[in-house]
Amino acid sequence: MTKLRGAFIGFGKIAELGHWPSYAASREAEIVAVMDPSPERQKIAEALSPNLHAYGYMDDLFRDQKLDFVDICTPPSSHAELALKALSHGCHVLCEKPLTLKPAEYAALAQAMAKAKKTVFTVHNWKCAPIFQKAFDLIKEGRIGRVWHADIFTLRNNVCQGATSAQDATDWRKNAAIAGGGILVDHGWHAFYLLKNLVGAEPQKVLAKMATAPDDPEGLEETAQVLVQFPEADGYIHLTWRAETRRNTAAIQGQAGSLLIDDDRILLNPRNGKPEEIKFGAALSAGSHHADWFETLLPQFLEEIKNPAKRGANFQEAGWCLGLTSAAYQSNLQGFKEIEVSLPGSPKRQAALA
Repeated sequence: MTKLRGAFIGFGKIAELGHWPSYAASREAEIVAVMDPSPERQKIAEALSPNLHAYGYMDDLFRDQKLDFVDICTPPSSHAELALKALSHGCHVLCEKPLTLKPAEYAALAQAMAKAKKTVFTVHNWKCAPIFQKAFDLIKEGRIGRVWHADIFTLRNNVCQGATSAQDATDWRKNAAIAGGGILVDHGWHAFYLLKNLVGAEPQKVLAKMATAPDDPEGLEETAQVLVQFPEADGYIHLTWRAETRRNTAAIQGQAGSLLIDDDRILLNPRNGKPEEIKFGAALSAGSHHADWFETLLPQFLEEIKNPAKRGANFQEAGWCLGLTSAAYQSNLQGFKEIEVSLPGSPKRQAALA
């Protein structure tokens, strides 16, 4: 079987440690090239395989290589531009989150996807964590009944450090123009799609408040609290870079019981039944690259390449994450005001008639 040919656009730690192992083991797809402006990162990439070619510029990559897809692992500000360029060259696109923080770019991507007849798939890898997959299964099985409330807590004691070069030792996550935001962009995007999947509905309204470090010239939020309203449920998200320790928890309340995701275990407490504890080998807060989660996600992207009928759900989910992120920032700027959430490009909801 001929493998699909792909290239990394950006070769930081997430590409090297999070994505590469799955491609190296895949029978369906291979990475044949890397584009990264850093000579150091190019050398690291070339050392992975004798058949892998490294480039410093996108134009050189597309001139020399015939590609089926690209895997975009650059900082957030460049995601949409690079995805649009790849689509124009007839490539499918896998992209690290956030896909984009601008509704106009999301609309442009939708149009370009339709024109190129290709897919754009965002790396929503937290859904692929075994502990969340088990939680989704338990909810689908009806073990706690219909979900009416969920809390998600992401506690971090520092900002994740990205790959840097000798020429530029600054971390892009601390640069507002490149990162697009603070903890809400870095971890909130994950929390939003997890919340949507736990509740199983489309969000309607958001209230949010955030806090920045007093000495941060970039003004990036280091703590965010977000309330999300759904038609028959609600959720709360708490994100911080200023915790005393790293930890991830989620508490899901259903009509017939509850689930507690406590970093490396699930506590299932059905209303009519015995409580259960389900242990997992690795904690959610352990590490940042999650190669095993990407191993589960990659076949989902490849399936969208092979089967056009499967396309669209992930792209729409990214749209909801964009809508939630935008609404949360608006709510914070307007003093914790309730803001309506909508999928970018969709008509606004009409008020109900009396």
